[in-house]
Amino acid sequence: MTEPDESDIRSQLAAQVDEAFDPRSSWSTHTQPTSYLTAQSVEEYYEESGRGNSTYSFLPSRDEQQIVSGANQQQEQQPINHRHAWSEEETARARIFAAQELAGDPRPSESESQLPLLDLNRAASKKPPSSAEESTHATRLSPCTWLPLALRWPFMVALFISALALGNVVIVLSIYSVQHYGLCDYKESTGFFFAWRFLPTMIAVLYTLAVTVLINDVKRTEAFAKLSSPNGASALSSLFMSGGPWWEDPMKAWSKKGNNGRSWTLLWVSIAYIMALLLVSPLSSGLLSLSEVQIPQRTDFLRLEIPSPLTPLNTTTDETYFRTISSIVQNLTTSAWLNDNYAILPFWPADSDTVPFGASLAAAAQQWQGQTAVFKADLQCTPIELTSKAYSSSSDAVDPDYQSITLSSPDGCKLELNVTGYSLYPSSGGCWSEVGNINLPVPSNYQPPTINQSSTPECGDREVIFIVSPLNTNQTNGSIAQLCTPKYFVAYNVTTVVSDTPSGSLVSIDDEGFNRTKVDLGTSMMDLRSFETQFLDSRWANYFQPPSDINTDTVLRPSLGGPLILLVATVVDPGSEIGQIFNATGLLDQARRVKQRFFGEALQAVFVSVGKKNAQKIVAQVTATKTRLLVGHWIGMTLGVILLTSAAMVALAYYCSRQQRRPLNLNQDPGSTAAVVSMIARDALIGEYFKGFDRLPEDSMKTILGATMFGMVNGQIISKGDGRTQASKSWSLSHPEG
Repeated sequence: MTEPDESDIRSQLAAQVDEAFDPRSSWSTHTQPTSYLTAQSVEEYYEESGRGNSTYSFLPSRDEQQIVSGANQQQEQQPINHRHAWSEEETARARIFAAQELAGDPRPSESESQLPLLDLNRAASKKPPSSAEESTHATRLSPCTWLPLALRWPFMVALFISALALGNVVIVLSIYSVQHYGLCDYKESTGFFFAWRFLPTMIAVLYTLAVTVLINDVKRTEAFAKLSSPNGASALSSLFMSGGPWWEDPMKAWSKKGNNGRSWTLLWVSIAYIMALLLVSPLSSGLLSLSEVQIPQRTDFLRLEIPSPLTPLNTTTDETYFRTISSIVQNLTTSAWLNDNYAILPFWPADSDTVPFGASLAAAAQQWQGQTAVFKADLQCTPIELTSKAYSSSSDAVDPDYQSITLSSPDGCKLELNVTGYSLYPSSGGCWSEVGNINLPVPSNYQPPTINQSSTPECGDREVIFIVSPLNTNQTNGSIAQLCTPKYFVAYNVTTVVSDTPSGSLVSIDDEGFNRTKVDLGTSMMDLRSFETQFLDSRWANYFQPPSDINTDTVLRPSLGGPLILLVATVVDPGSEIGQIFNATGLLDQARRVKQRFFGEALQAVFVSVGKKNAQKIVAQVTATKTRLLVGHWIGMTLGVILLTSAAMVALAYYCSRQQRRPLNLNQDPGSTAAVVSMIARDALIGEYFKGFDRLPEDSMKTILGATMFGMVNGQIISKGDGRTQASKSWSLSHPEG
């Protein structure tokens, strides 16, 4: 075979090497072109590359010994110094070595590295490269460090900071909302409505979109990451890799099958994506809400000072009777400080101009909680029976001259009542009065009768409640009679809660605390005798009367005296027959209610007379009811933890996706057709692998190439096998003949 001219060799070498190789790669990892080299070109390579002092050993193989006939065995084993003139034998040996290097079967010595082909070509050409060559060379020398936008540090750092900030903000807002009863008061504005209703969801959607961009870039570069692994990857697990549904990504990333290990970047990013998609977006919609919240605050209050002694006799007026009748019969609230069980000493905020005594204590919806005095009236009763009756008739049968009754109780009390000149309860009736001062209801057109009454010492200063059927008959009378002892209590510093609404106020006390601390309201604090006289006075008939009998032939109405008229009205209709009164239940409970109401109204009259001038300062709590913007505590804490976990996933993904841990060996975006073609256009063998695939279905392509191993080096797809690069068969090498 005739040896080509040296200039032809140089031209051929420059064209083929520049077409096939990246100058940064070693010969042992690339398919080599066909070329002829002379010893001079090798020597000039060393001179121009600055390796003049290096030695390169060319140890001939058995084939080399056949080509180089007559070579001296001792000279063949000695190293060649580049700076002296080479003999024909040395030139032949250098040509054989270079041919072996170009053929992909290098056999360098132990003391020298492999020859960079592009530098070797330039040394052989003996002329500087053109501007076009310099441009091409610069392009090929550019490092293959391309990363998609989402895997570059600005995007991933921004995403990490966003997730970290959002997680901390949500947790802080959740804690603040709990400690401050919400974030802020409700405001009727479009901006406020938009902010709390839509802003959390919008931020969650934007965050989820950012994570979606990240996982899309990770998944579309996953095939190149597999190809760039040291052992490469099969075509089935890389070139034919499909995206698949998002819920399979963590399992694919964790599996070692076809991945040459686990894909940590895909694992972390897929976890962050699933959390953003399934948790962040749904939870964000329920993060904020509006709710009525009670906000407590300690503030200064004023409380009425109890006058000593209490003198309800001086302040009780007709209004006191009317207010009592209204609250008992019509169930009206005359004052929030009074109820059927207690009378409460008023207290109010110090900034109020007046003392609130009415049914509504405050205009705004709020709650007061403080300590004040509480008063209570009670009755302790024992039954008493009608043991005898007597009457004598005169010529006027309707009005006998004489009538008497005797009432006896188990504790020894005996009460006798003698009436002359007026029939006692001719149509049934009764009274509620003191034992020593029985009040009989007498019509206005009758002369007052003569009443003689006596009682044993066991009766004491008690009250008697007595209802009886008509006494002017020989029949056995039905009766209801109770002998009651009035009791009055007061408890100081009882915890009291006032719940104010625009429609009214409700005052409640600590019943257990009252019963534990109550004491008898002694005569030193209040003139109880005067109060009893007012309560049992016969004037009740002047303020409240049952219907009059128009037809005297009809059933006669019971004749009731004192506050009994009000008591009967609580259990039956005031105009009812006596039988209905006997069958009524809860008479004693209603008696206590009537007593307490009148007691409260009498005290209220005293409080009004005292007014604000004798008020003392106390500290109480105001609980205002407001519409507040709240953060759902458990939703906020859960969402915050999820976002912080997502931030950790992004940080791990950033660490694992750097080029030194997840190389892609790409120098441009592989998304375009031109970029994909450039990965295989420089290697004829790779092109042969895919020749005719445009007419095959995907299943057939997977069958043909599924198990074939490929790699990625410097932006090029290469064929791999047994862990090393295979030479392309499209490049034939012609060895020089000896």
